Amino acid sequence: MLIICQEWKEQQQLIVGAYKTTAYKVTYIPKTVGDPVKHYKWVIHEEIGNAGIAPFEPGDHVLLHVDHAEGMNGAGATIESAKPTTVYMVNFFNTKTGSEVKNYQWVTEDELSPMKK
Repeated sequence: MLIICQEWKEQQQLIVGAYKTTAYKVTYIPKTVGDPVKHYKWVIHEEIGNAGIAPFEPGDHVLLHVDHAEGMNGAGATIESAKPTTVYMVNFFNTKTGSEVKNYQWVTEDELSPMKK
């Protein structure tokens, strides 16, 4: 299925996976040197240390177990928002770098729209 992520303006992606979970927007301090990363979208429930069944709440402090970006794995984070949703893993061609990106994690349903013919 080809879709368009609104954030990437007309960038075509191919959905390669879909997962029902809770997605979080977080602020985290990278394990590498650098300033806090604010409003990072998205970390899913299964990528947070000691995640039980119940979702985390805004303001909760958590430990990230994910390598979406340098310095994320093992970083402390604060939950900004949480939403139960379906998240998608996508493949796409990055027009800025000229390279193909495989298994990009995560895009939420409200960030997608059908590709126009």
